[in-house]
Amino acid sequence: MARNLGTLPLNGNTFPFSPTFTVVNVGSTAVRAIVSGADKMAVRKRVRALAQVLSTYDVPGLIRVVPTHDSLLVEFDPSLIEAPTLKRLVRLGDALASGP
Repeated sequence: MARNLGTLPLNGNTFPFSPTFTVVNVGSTAVRAIVSGADKMAVRKRVRALAQVLSTYDVPGLIRVVPTHDSLLVEFDPSLIEAPTLKRLVRLGDALASGP
């Protein structure tokens, strides 16, 4: 699936972002990866692929991966992994799942 990348201006710099993929905190023990797009089947496939990638690796502190139609809840133990680190891993997992 082609990635829809753009740029985000912030403090005089621009940073790449994907308007179809967002990762947000859900309290102190979970993050949510949200996939959006007009093609609902493609959204579902992307969520499932990300869930499979994250479930493949033994990440210390990762408790559970819960896919839905358009998002993925990733529960974790904050004493073993910090939210920013997990969010980076989720983004990396999405890149692996989405391919080139």
